[in-house]
Amino acid sequence: MKPKTFLLSLLLLPYLIWVMAAIFSFFLIWILIYTIGLIPGVGNILVALGGFAGVYVGGFIFAGIPYTLFVIAFFFWSRNKSVQKTYSVLFYSPIFLALISSVGITIVGLAFRLMAGKIPPLEDWRNFGLISLLGSALCLVYGYIFVGIGMAGYKLFDHLKLFKKEIETQEDIEIGTIPSNDKIEGNIN
Repeated sequence: MKPKTFLLSLLLLPYLIWVMAAIFSFFLIWILIYTIGLIPGVGNILVALGGFAGVYVGGFIFAGIPYTLFVIAFFFWSRNKSVQKTYSVLFYSPIFLALISSVGITIVGLAFRLMAGKIPPLEDWRNFGLISLLGSALCLVYGYIFVGIGMAGYKLFDHLKLFKKEIETQEDIEIGTIPSNDKIEGNIN
């Protein structure tokens, strides 16, 4: 696998977790509750886990749309970028997502108030701000959990030498991460 392919595939990890949580909360939890949940106390733990997974899946409505917009934009942005630049920007991506989510939450809240035919009072603006701040904080925590997992995986793959050599780009040559053929052969102009 190429390093850049690995880095871009990390963006799909939250979707995988959302699908796994949906399968657990909507299908698997009921099988577990009715089979091993008969043991006293275990059923309550399973119901709590199922509820948590259900809330997590429901969070896709609020976080999934901004995240999907971010992923699409990131794929377009990273087309001709170096591995190092992609790695660096992925490290700061939860901050970008938090900003996108904050604006999105405010717009959605404002749209619901305006559809009801009411101009939001000052209290609603404060609530939009607080909810946006909470959403941004959750995006940062959640995002950096995934970034940590992804970067640890990247370092592990790099350490085990599981990456194939990337084709060098002009950007790699310009920033000096990969020497150009002229520099290798000694033909420096």
